[in-house]
Amino acid sequence: MKIPSAVLAALLFVATLGFAEIGSAAVDDAQVGEAESVMTMRVQGEIGFDTSGKVVRHQITTPIDAPIRAIVETVVKKWRFHPYLKDGVAVNVKTPFELTLVGRAQADGNYAITAETARFGVSRYDCKDENSDSCKQANPIVHTPRKPAYPPALARAGVGGQVMVYLYINPDGTIADAKVAQTALFGVKGNPQELEKARRSLEVECLAYAKRIQVTPGSGDLVGGGDTHRVAGLPFRFNANGAFNDNLGEWRLEARGRKRVADWMKDFENVPGASDAAGGGLLSMRSEYRLMTPPPQG
Repeated sequence: MKIPSAVLAALLFVATLGFAEIGSAAVDDAQVGEAESVMTMRVQGEIGFDTSGKVVRHQITTPIDAPIRAIVETVVKKWRFHPYLKDGVAVNVKTPFELTLVGRAQADGNYAITAETARFGVSRYDCKDENSDSCKQANPIVHTPRKPAYPPALARAGVGGQVMVYLYINPDGTIADAKVAQTALFGVKGNPQELEKARRSLEVECLAYAKRIQVTPGSGDLVGGGDTHRVAGLPFRFNANGAFNDNLGEWRLEARGRKRVADWMKDFENVPGASDAAGGGLLSMRSEYRLMTPPPQG
């Protein structure tokens, strides 16, 4: 669906910057070609689906304008889930959802809006079961090294961003491997090579941190298939000038790198990227409520 550019014009600041001060290894042109400038918005709500997997009720809880609400409702009404079984019997389900919309500029000056990522159920491990010990923990991360440093050049330029890292967790809670899934810079445009260097400067800090943390054993989603490791997402947010630039119910301009998925993530679907979280805490990578098909495009 196309939306006039005026609907997406609620940006207070868009910078066009260079980052010559940022040191980096050479940037692969193929990776730069897969980066893009997009507008993103997260929308939250609640849905109910019946024993056949058909959505029978929905509620959008995020305040959004009517044209965007119409897009979300169109998408939600098309969802079809695998029937949810309890003790072998299909049951009705009510669950929260979060949907990420992406706007891409078109040649005619308007924006094409699509639904990119849909997530269902509680997304943080410390709240899956209110009566569980894990839910009572403030954070399943039990060992935290020095926090990632905000690259000085980006801080001085007033450029914020978010890095999503995927974790491959040993049974004892140590990190067997970590991979940067995606990085986005907020409210900025510029030369693709320089933007890639800026993203890389954030990624180096976040990846080093992620590999040194330790989490409560059992945190994360089990890989399965004989693999006893678990996986989780760990978002890192960098707030420019102390401002929290959230995209919940608001359009946010992002200079976003490509999404990368590790080999140990190949069986996970609809996993979150840099646009799909508000930052902080481990994120689940697999919902017990599964769509039969990818989220329909509005």
